[in-house]
Amino acid sequence: PPSLGHPARMKSRKAPRSAAQKAAHAKPRARGKPKQKSRTVDESRTTFGKLKKGALPQAVPGGDDAALLSKRRFGKLPGTRVQVDKRGVPIRVVVEDGAHFPPDNIFAAKQHLVKLAKRKQELAEISKMRGDDDAAQRLAPLRGRPGRRPFRR
Repeated sequence: PPSLGHPARMKSRKAPRSAAQKAAHAKPRARGKPKQKSRTVDESRTTFGKLKKGALPQAVPGGDDAALLSKRRFGKLPGTRVQVDKRGVPIRVVVEDGAHFPPDNIFAAKQHLVKLAKRKQELAEISKMRGDDDAAQRLAPLRGRPGRRPFRR
């Protein structure tokens, strides 16, 4: 048998690439033109983002939550609150159980509040029939429904 030499001096050979690998590497790559970054310049700030002396901060486009939630933009409804969710979209949240609705859809929110009041009244009647004084314990599952509260106070 021919001598292969010392194992420490032997070079390992890589396995040859398959035909599929060769074809994949030979194909031209689809590289689109990168999109241009939109740069907003706030003249009231320095290069490092610090507010210049005597200058008032300017509104950055798309970053103003106050414009979304101006006063009296959406109708008032007792038991609900209008707030901005994680995506920056205003929603109407029912305080009692955390259900959320579009802020303009007051009718749906009213129907939900009526349903909650009816449910609460039925539970109170049932507890009165049973003679239970622990009506608050029966109403607890109504308030703490998991997955329905998008915000924490």
